[in-house]
Amino acid sequence: MITKIKLEEISSNPRNPRKNFNVSELVDSIKSHGVLEPIIVRLSPDGKGKFEIVAGERRFRASLAAETKTIPAIVKALTDDEAFDIMTIENLQRHDLTEMEEAESFKAYSDQHGDGIEDLATRTGIKLRYIKGRIKVLSLPKYILKQWDKGKIVFGHLEQFMRIDNKTELKELFSWAVWSDGSESVRSLKNNIDRKAVGLKYAKFDLKEAGCHNCQKNTHVQKELFNVGDLEEACCLDSMCYFALQDEYLKKNWKKLTPYKTVHTQGYAWDRDVGYGDYEVFYSQYSYEEKKPSAKCMECESFITLLDFPFTIRYKAVCVGDQKCFKRETAVKTKKKKAEKKDSDGPRVAWHGEHFREEFFKGRIPERFGDFESASKEMIRMAIFALVKNNDAVALNVGIDLGLVKEEKRYEENWGYRFVSPDDIFEALKKLDYVPLLDILKSGSLDAIMLRDFNASSRLAVAQHLGIDLKKEWLITQEYLEKKTKAEMFEYGEKLGILTSAKAKKYLEKLGKKRFEQLKKGELIDVFLKSGVNLSGKVPDEILNF
Repeated sequence: MITKIKLEEISSNPRNPRKNFNVSELVDSIKSHGVLEPIIVRLSPDGKGKFEIVAGERRFRASLAAETKTIPAIVKALTDDEAFDIMTIENLQRHDLTEMEEAESFKAYSDQHGDGIEDLATRTGIKLRYIKGRIKVLSLPKYILKQWDKGKIVFGHLEQFMRIDNKTELKELFSWAVWSDGSESVRSLKNNIDRKAVGLKYAKFDLKEAGCHNCQKNTHVQKELFNVGDLEEACCLDSMCYFALQDEYLKKNWKKLTPYKTVHTQGYAWDRDVGYGDYEVFYSQYSYEEKKPSAKCMECESFITLLDFPFTIRYKAVCVGDQKCFKRETAVKTKKKKAEKKDSDGPRVAWHGEHFREEFFKGRIPERFGDFESASKEMIRMAIFALVKNNDAVALNVGIDLGLVKEEKRYEENWGYRFVSPDDIFEALKKLDYVPLLDILKSGSLDAIMLRDFNASSRLAVAQHLGIDLKKEWLITQEYLEKKTKAEMFEYGEKLGILTSAKAKKYLEKLGKKRFEQLKKGELIDVFLKSGVNLSGKVPDEILNF
């Protein structure tokens, strides 16, 4: 039953998580038409006033500002829990609730009911994952949440920040993300975090035994928890933990690994722990050096492999011991080479041959290019060769297409050159005819364009060149809408003419509601996707702003 209650007899609800009440427009409406929808109150439990607001705080404040004496209200006999539930549900159905207030409402409900958020999801139509995500980000530091509440960063930024445990690193990333008046994009922040990750494919230790498969620092686990986009491989964001596990394994199992089996090094060191002048090289990463280790060297504990983290070879064998000893043990080999050089007919200066050969090629190759048609097999081979020579990832994929590399072998022990040699690819290309060459060029170009580090603006240019019309072809999806607040959905829906269409209004009637504001978020999503409204060309500005 609706009754008129004096404003002076009503007190606010102290448990209301909502903090922002913009009442200016509502004040004008109340002055002209009065309060159209009654508030809900209960008998005040603390004795501060006769009644306590359960739902309708904004209407109450606007009425105070409008200097009215009374307000229409429904008085209900409610327990604390019942009153709290009604207040929370009513707040969540208001499209002017800020994201921060929405998240705090979720958390307040969760704190009140323990694991009751599943019930909240059912009652509001809001996805359970959405609720859990909003509650989870509230654990971030206040300096981050403050900028979110101000609108300086968006929820997507928070999802990325949740991936970082280290407080110092988190603060550095946050400072970087908001360094200018506008914030860095979520994608830029994600890419920055991803670059710090270490591929689990390089781990020598047992990932299952170490608990890596279920660890929240595993990017594939994070993919289930946060919106981190497509991740091609599982990576670890805790490099210190990764390093400790890797180091422990190598110390225990060095004699089982390839360096010991091939050159019999007595151990290893990480390049970051060894100064540039503190070692002498026997074997380089790509070739066999002239300084062959003696039998004495190979038994010495200073005869080791130099590694780059996480597990790639800098040098297969180096000496980190006494440099005088190193020179003495390799002197015989050096003297022999000098003698051979003295008796040979070789050039006086070693670099002359390569230098003058390159000088000849600089003039002759461009001239010879002119003898071939642009679309000839020779030119296609040259284009592919140039592509793979400058991009290891493309070289790998082309190598797989040519049968030079088995995909499951691509990340094995990673000694020396990581992928297939471009020279081997070039030899294989010589055996292909025109059409297969074109197919390889097409797939190789696509690989390069779709790589993560390919500039986003460049990919946009490619899309436009291919005739992809973002405004015509992009469509609003379920996933996109679930990431938006009701306020954002109302803004898009009205601006793009979705909520003003006849089909949307008819669907609203089907749901038994008079106003879109009365809908739960899930129902509002259905209006967009199930009402039959033509979404073609209905593209939010944020998608088109580039």
